[in-house]
Amino acid sequence: MIRAVAVLFLLISTSAFAEAKYAEIGRVSGVGSSTTLIALAAKPGVGRLSTYTTVLTRQGSGVSTSASVSKWLDGSLEYQKTISPGVPRSHCGLDPVGMEQVGEGFDEVTYVVGMSIASCSGLGTGSRDEVFLAKLDWKGDLVWIRFIASLEGCEGFLCPSPKIVPTGIVTVGGPGGNVIITGYTNTPVGRPTNVGKEDVFVANATSAGTWAWIKQIGSLKSDRPVGVAVAPDENGKLAVFVAGRTDGSFYYNYPSDVPSFILRYNLVSGVLEKVHQDDLSFPGEIVAFSGRPLESWSQGLSIVWKTGSGHTLELVDTTDPWVTNFSDRQVWQSNLSRAAVGPIKLVDAGTAFYVVYSTVLGGWGVIDRFDTTGHLNWSDSLPVDAGTPASSKVIRDPYNLHVAYLGTRGYYGSIGRIVTP
Repeated sequence: MIRAVAVLFLLISTSAFAEAKYAEIGRVSGVGSSTTLIALAAKPGVGRLSTYTTVLTRQGSGVSTSASVSKWLDGSLEYQKTISPGVPRSHCGLDPVGMEQVGEGFDEVTYVVGMSIASCSGLGTGSRDEVFLAKLDWKGDLVWIRFIASLEGCEGFLCPSPKIVPTGIVTVGGPGGNVIITGYTNTPVGRPTNVGKEDVFVANATSAGTWAWIKQIGSLKSDRPVGVAVAPDENGKLAVFVAGRTDGSFYYNYPSDVPSFILRYNLVSGVLEKVHQDDLSFPGEIVAFSGRPLESWSQGLSIVWKTGSGHTLELVDTTDPWVTNFSDRQVWQSNLSRAAVGPIKLVDAGTAFYVVYSTVLGGWGVIDRFDTTGHLNWSDSLPVDAGTPASSKVIRDPYNLHVAYLGTRGYYGSIGRIVTP
């Protein structure tokens, strides 16, 4: 009987997905030669099934590397702007890695984070030894650009080249709120200074471009965060959560066999409040990480784990005041529908969870949709023309909940829309 119900559910799910349509609404040319797709932001356009998409790309190579932002209304290009370092330096390039967009209309703000190629600020000393954070207005024009560089020089024959690599960005508080970035570094950028081979850094910037705080922590080995999120703690106050993978232990007095970690920081002061490693739900690697939209019916974090049997999506409640172990905060867990490779894009839309990834065979894109109870509603492969997943966002227009999709296909980037049933 259970097997029959499962087969019936699969048939219903598959037939429901047949109503989901993919449509290409724009293209980015030159991909694979001089252009690399980095990230996508999206919001409803002016009419039914109309979509604004903002695409972040990397142009060129070496010291000629630049970050370019283009905004599209369906297939029409509204603007394309290149971010300037803000100073006339002949050997300075900007290598973007992420983007977040917040606000509507004239209040729209876009934040771009990445690395510098050589020193753009004059604070660093070499390649990729400083992080940049840029704020753009609704027209794509630069409002300000800020940098994080090493706090002190490196001396000695065995001293490694400084490296500061951002891996995540999130906004909080709307267009006038703050933006938080995270990444890893082998050089001091915050206090306390670096402990191991690669440490986690977290930085909080105001909308005016001042650093509210910069923190750094690590085990004795390599620690790399995969993302940063904002969610309420057990007292109902917003906190900063950073999750990632590690070769070491954050408990300095004894080793750990868990290759992942979740850190919690005070949003205002930057004080490290919690370290979770041995009490996590799985002894696997965290590969994708997101905070729940604040208007959701439940608050917490959504996490994709890579385990021995595949990939698992987990919902975690961060607000329960009676629970201390992180694993006991699990609300539910569900497996992805297929074997995944490469980067996994996790989008928590509040009313549903979307996981976009490439499959082991063929490399084409797959999208899974889970409801708020963890049930897999539908899953299917995207058309070949959609390309290999580069980035995705979920947006709600007045008529549909749909997915804006950015994929690499040959020598162009395909900007598409998937309307869900």
